[in-house]
Amino acid sequence: VIENIEIIDDYYAVFTLNKELSNLNKGDLIENLSTQPEILIENNSFGKSNTHLRIQTRGKTIIKNNKTELPIMLTGDTNYWYEASPVKDILFESNEFIGERANIKANPEYEGNEKALYYHSGIKIINNTFDSKLAFEAGFSEDILFKNNHQNKNEEFIFNLRNVKGFVKED
Repeated sequence: VIENIEIIDDYYAVFTLNKELSNLNKGDLIENLSTQPEILIENNSFGKSNTHLRIQTRGKTIIKNNKTELPIMLTGDTNYWYEASPVKDILFESNEFIGERANIKANPEYEGNEKALYYHSGIKIINNTFDSKLAFEAGFSEDILFKNNHQNKNEEFIFNLRNVKGFVKED
């Protein structure tokens, strides 16, 4: 338990804990788990833009019945910005991904380690339609279900997967 936080400057803080942490090493991340919202994004339209939709929370997330021309990114940066928060339970259901850019990307800025080989988990992509053949790409992710999705050009889906465990595709 944190007893005190002394802010040194914009980059550094000193945490005083109520006990010694023997398993904490230089480079480990500390995250405030009490600030992880649950998210519902439903019945929206996201038009063309030169950006993306970014999801980053451990809270349960549902994205359903939307139309998007933007990619949806499941991020997590453990190397530069230190914007952590892996996705642990997310459902994409009955969405329309319009255009070649509109897809789902789970590519955290993360290199697995022996404590945690994977970053994102619990990704369910069900009953969506995609214009792009590359509907989903992921790295350092596990427990992924891609079920009953449709490619609008009747072409085979392409998946760009690296360091992924438990990817299941069902028609």
